[in-house]
Parts: sequence; C-alpha cells; structure tokens
Amino acid sequence: MIDDRIPRRRIGASDLEAGAVGVGTWQWGDRRYWDDHDGQEPTDIDATYQATIDRGANFLDTAELYGFGESERVIGRLRADDSRPAVVATKYMPSPTRWRVRSVDAAIDGSLKRLGVDRIDHYQVHWPYSFIPHRRLLSQLARAVHDGRLAYVGVSNFTEPQMRRAHAVLA
Repeated sequence: MIDDRIPRRRIGASDLEAGAVGVGTWQWGDRRYWDDHDGQEPTDIDATYQATIDRGANFLDTAELYGFGESERVIGRLRADDSRPAVVATKYMPSPTRWRVRSVDAAIDGSLKRLGVDRIDHYQVHWPYSFIPHRRLLSQLARAVHDGRLAYVGVSNFTEPQMRRAHAVLA
C-alpha cells in the first residue's frame, strides 16, 4: 500500500510540527464571497477537514476576517469533534476602528473563543496597515505570548523590510 500521508515538518525554530502542506480556510466561513464559486455545504467542509487531517495536512490557516469569524468558529467546531492534533494559524485584522492597543486583546480573546481554545498556535497581523503603531501592536502580541494566550506570533502580507522591522520588535 502506498503511504499518501503528507510528511510532517517543524515550523521554523518553534516546537510546532505540522504537515508540509497546509489548508487555507477562507471559504469555510465566508459563504457570501465563495457561495457563487463552489456551492460548498457544511457537510462538504466536514468531509474536507476529515480528509486533510487523515492525510496529515493538519496546518489550518484562517483569520478573524474570514466570514466575520465564521471560519474560526467552523474550525473550533471541527477540532472539538476530532481529537487529532491540528495547528491553527489565525490573523488579526487592523482596521480604522482598532486604534487602541486594547483592541488587540479583544481580537485575541474573540479568536480564542471562536476557536474554542485557551491558546492560539500562531497569531499573525494580517496586513501591515494599522492605526496602532507597529511597535505597540507587536509588543502587545509579545505580551499575549508571555501571558500564554498565543504560542507564536508573526506577520502576513508584509514586505521584507516590514518583516525585518517586525522581527526586531519581536525577537
């Protein structure tokens, strides 16, 4: 029999290990955007989740923005029904209404609740545009790591210079 499981890899210098192939879950929670494209039903999403976990693709990428949190809720439900390990990366969405550092904590708490976990594996800033200065935003994420609500933090859609500046704050 051929082993069709995806090989596992350590993620960077972290202690997280996941399948070498991940699954983007935007369409799992955003029926308004994706409904015209593929017509997925919730049972299709459940079957997709089971198949990906069965094959070892246990890295799930989501964001609070995807379906206004619905993608995170779907992942939380699926993980509650299946005890096999999955690594979840979710993202904070900077917006004009989020101009105070406490909005970062509220977003983290919202994601924790929707995902049904006490700690998020990998939490990222979704876009480099923020009304909170990056140093303050990233420092707040570092505090959430220290508090145990986040395991690791990172950035998404940042340019190389922006990533280097973020690394300087987080390292």
